[in-house]
Amino acid sequence: MTISTKAILFVCSQGRIRSRTAEVLAVRAGMDARSCGTDADAMVPINDHLIREADIIVCMEEHHAATVREFMHAEGKSIHVLGIEDIYEPFAPRLVAVLIEKIGALSLDVSRAMAREAK
Repeated sequence: MTISTKAILFVCSQGRIRSRTAEVLAVRAGMDARSCGTDADAMVPINDHLIREADIIVCMEEHHAATVREFMHAEGKSIHVLGIEDIYEPFAPRLVAVLIEKIGALSLDVSRAMAREAK
C-alpha cells in the first residue's frame, strides 16, 4: 500500500493556507485527504475523529506535530513534519512548489500527482 492509497491529514495552525492548499491538491489528485488547524479558532480545529480517520498525518511545523501527539488516537500514527513556515498566501505558486517538493521526500507518487493538479 502506498501513501496515495491511505487517508492523509494535513495540519497547520489555522487550516486555511498551508494544510488547505495541500488538501485541495491531494483531493484533486484523487487522494483521500483532509486538513485542519491546531489553533482553537482554526477553520477546522484538530480533533480525535480526524486523527483516528487518518493513516498518515503531515504537519507543516514541529509544533503542529507536538499538538497532534497530545491526542489519544495519535499513538502509533505515522506523523511527518514538512518544515514549511507560515509565510505564504493560499495557493501561492511558491507554496505549491514547496509543498510538492517536501511531500516528494515522503512519496514521489503523491508529489507527482499533486504537481499534475497544480498546473
